[in-house]
Amino acid sequence: MSRRTALVALLCGLLLCAACRGERSTGESGAQEGEGSPATWTLVSVGDINLAEDVEPLLEERGQAFQFAGTREHLAGDFLMGNLETVLVDKATRPRLDKSSLHKMKPELLSVLVAEGFDLLSIGNNHSMDQKARGMLAMTEHLDAAGMPYVGAGRNLADASKAVVVEGGGLKIAILGGYWHSGQKAKWDWYATDEAPGVFAIRERAWKTAIDELRREQDVDFVIANVHWGGNYVQEGSKQKRLARGLVAAGVDLVNGHGAHITQGVDLVGGVPVLYGLGNHAFGSKGIYRIKSPDMRLSTIARYVFGEGRLQRIELLPIRTDNTRTGYVPVPASAEQAALELEPVLARYSPRWVRRDDGWYVFDAPRRLAKP
Repeated sequence: MSRRTALVALLCGLLLCAACRGERSTGESGAQEGEGSPATWTLVSVGDINLAEDVEPLLEERGQAFQFAGTREHLAGDFLMGNLETVLVDKATRPRLDKSSLHKMKPELLSVLVAEGFDLLSIGNNHSMDQKARGMLAMTEHLDAAGMPYVGAGRNLADASKAVVVEGGGLKIAILGGYWHSGQKAKWDWYATDEAPGVFAIRERAWKTAIDELRREQDVDFVIANVHWGGNYVQEGSKQKRLARGLVAAGVDLVNGHGAHITQGVDLVGGVPVLYGLGNHAFGSKGIYRIKSPDMRLSTIARYVFGEGRLQRIELLPIRTDNTRTGYVPVPASAEQAALELEPVLARYSPRWVRRDDGWYVFDAPRRLAKP
């Protein structure tokens, strides 16, 4: 073989390898999905999870993990978390609560989330006390038995307000969970006290106390608020925006929200990224998108990429979660549906998003989030 022939063959091989890797432009950052230095660390987050209710007959027919078939490959990262919007109980009762929907999930189904790679579950939400104190105590026992860390609720206020601390990307990162305060929920003893189980309320003073302690005693660099809030099937409202400002004032560096069952906007509040709502993931009820949100039926998977002592970028993958159309299997949205439904939501605020050819939307995080 001549030198020229060998050179041509080598160049063709290199081009073929690049094509096989599926390298694509990402705009300003130039980063690729799955690409990064060994120092980068990726936290993946999804919205509401409940492997129960209407989907239960299908769990028996198609296997307990069938709902993850359409998104499993997109959940890969260094750390995976989601919001468990239900109660883990062996036997449910009908508590005296004036609620239209009471959730419960078989404790054995927790093994599905363990097998899918979840590292943390947030349990502070509007369904975590559906079986009242008894249910919360049972759920924390099941989570502990499965070795699954949790935030946002617990056996008492100390347990509910505790953080899970991890290290990656040159940072020591604390994750706190919570649920917005409601007068009606307070009447139902929803919120944890020093002696009673419940959820951790989103209140600026309490969060500042917890965050100051984390920074002082555990040398935490970066704090993520994993919070449940907002009305069902509507965009973020004034109360969420007010609470977001309070969380930022308390010292939070990133707000990861959920609760509306649809994707809500992403804003910068004092330079801090606030994802108001990721929507749903593997959820067991049919939902009422057709009635309540016919023009927005998408949720998102979020990827937070850390490196060099800061949050470098945020990536969002729009997914279809209207179970009447997807058969309870979330799947990535088409480019057309994302352009029609997601992009107007993202365009409401200042972050500039660039869509990659693989369907992920990328935003380069402000450098002000660098480790001090």
